[in-house]
Amino acid sequence: MKLYERIILLIVLLLFSGPGLFAQITRTIDLYVDVAALNGDDAYGQGRFNGQQVADSREFLVQVDPGDTIVWRGFPTSGESRILIRQIVHAGNDNVFESNVLRDSRGEPGIVRGVIQPGTEGFLMKYMLMFQVEGDGRPGNRMYKIDPKLQVKTAR
Repeated sequence: MKLYERIILLIVLLLFSGPGLFAQITRTIDLYVDVAALNGDDAYGQGRFNGQQVADSREFLVQVDPGDTIVWRGFPTSGESRILIRQIVHAGNDNVFESNVLRDSRGEPGIVRGVIQPGTEGFLMKYMLMFQVEGDGRPGNRMYKIDPKLQVKTAR
């Protein structure tokens, strides 16, 4: 096969290989916290995620694809407090990120980003989302946690 024919074949294959080839997207996971109800370190009863259908946030599961960028943000359900997502920590099953701990950055304090790694199709990851509340009048830098899950979709 000549070089020209190979290039045409490659272009045709790319055009008709389906929408999943370049389908990596950014998925934003927003946590809404009832700051007034926080007691203790485990905040699963006082936090809810956007799109959460289950009553217990420990059972909250987000479906993702390899290559997706996940962005975690936090918001209070009322008041002037700020919810700062500080870390995402691998807590069980398969890790789908490049490291066991993802942190917020100085450029985006309170927001954590991670990219789902290739080769993780079918993986289920339990993680701890660690957050702080700023401006709620409580002393110190107390860290709260919620532990939801990520499921990487399998190839079709």
